[in-house]
Amino acid sequence: HENALYASIVRDTVPSSTGGVLVSVDAGTSWSSAGLEGRSVSSLVAQDSILIAAADGRVYAADRDRLEWVDVSGPLTDTPVGSLTSTSGKCYALSADGQSIWSRSMAEIASALVLPPPAPDLVAPVNGVTAQAVSLALRWNPSIDALEYRVQVDTDSLFTGGMTLDSAHVSDTLIAVSGLTYGHLYFWR
Repeated sequence: HENALYASIVRDTVPSSTGGVLVSVDAGTSWSSAGLEGRSVSSLVAQDSILIAAADGRVYAADRDRLEWVDVSGPLTDTPVGSLTSTSGKCYALSADGQSIWSRSMAEIASALVLPPPAPDLVAPVNGVTAQAVSLALRWNPSIDALEYRVQVDTDSLFTGGMTLDSAHVSDTLIAVSGLTYGHLYFWR
């Protein structure tokens, strides 16, 4: 979204708006949500590929391409932010009277935006399938940028039971599972 326009919306100031950040990729003709829905965004700045927003006493940041907002407030706790300003090296939050109440280096903010790769697509077997062998292979499609995987098997779909398998640092997209009990329902991720 390099040439996109962004706008912040303070909750309840625009009819039928719940607040948040909007984005337009057609020079302002149409707008769509860019996140932080339900929050009153009082200030929004862009620095390189990073967007930074002040909302409801917190400071959030997102990469323009992903728009997955992360709270980067640190010690700032529910203090009303009047505005944000940024330089190539730092971002500052100012109170309504212009006093600096928070600052953070852009390097710190950028490092907070490093998100894990998305979960891979599970290939076989399908979760909840029955009549499987008590030993089988779990297969999944690779996830972009993933170097390794964590694989879990449980009889509980919420994975709160005693894990049948919990393997971290799996580098392949296939793992063998054995010792399953015939007739039990298993889930995996």
